[in-house]
Amino acid sequence: MKEKILNGTFTPNIHNSRTHWQSIFNGKKYRSSWEAVFHSLNLNLVYEKHRIKYLFDGKESVYIVDFSDLKNNILFEIKPKSCIDKKTKTKELFAKQWCKENDYEYVYITEEYFYDNYDKINFNNFSKDVKDKMEKMINAYKKNKKN
Repeated sequence: MKEKILNGTFTPNIHNSRTHWQSIFNGKKYRSSWEAVFHSLNLNLVYEKHRIKYLFDGKESVYIVDFSDLKNNILFEIKPKSCIDKKTKTKELFAKQWCKENDYEYVYITEEYFYDNYDKINFNNFSKDVKDKMEKMINAYKKNKKN
C-alpha cells in the first residue's frame, strides 16, 4: 500500500481535522477547508502530486505534499502555526532534502496567508460552513495579533 501511495496510484481518504475538515471546490474533494480555499486562490497549483518518503519514530511513511507549483518549483504545506509539531517538522526536514535534490523551495501556508488574502476569497464557491470557519479563524488570528 505504501508503494501505491508513494507512486500516486492510491491516496488515502483521510482529512485534516486541525485545519477544519473535508471541503469541495470545483467538484474536487480536499482534506481541509484551508486547502480548498488556498487552491481557489492558486489555480495553477497541483494538489497532492508530490509524495516523499520520511522516517518518524522508526517508522517509514509517505508524506503527501499539499500543493506543488510545477512552473516555479515550490512545494506548499498548509498548516496552522499551532499544528507545526515534531512530526510536521520531520516531514519538513525530508521535504527540504528532496527540494534541495530537485531544485525546489518548501513553503508553509499558515493563518497569515488567509488573513492577508481574505478579501480575495470567493465564498460563493464553497458551502456556508467554510465561510463560517474561515471567519472564525480570521477573527481569532486578529485577536492574537493584537495581543
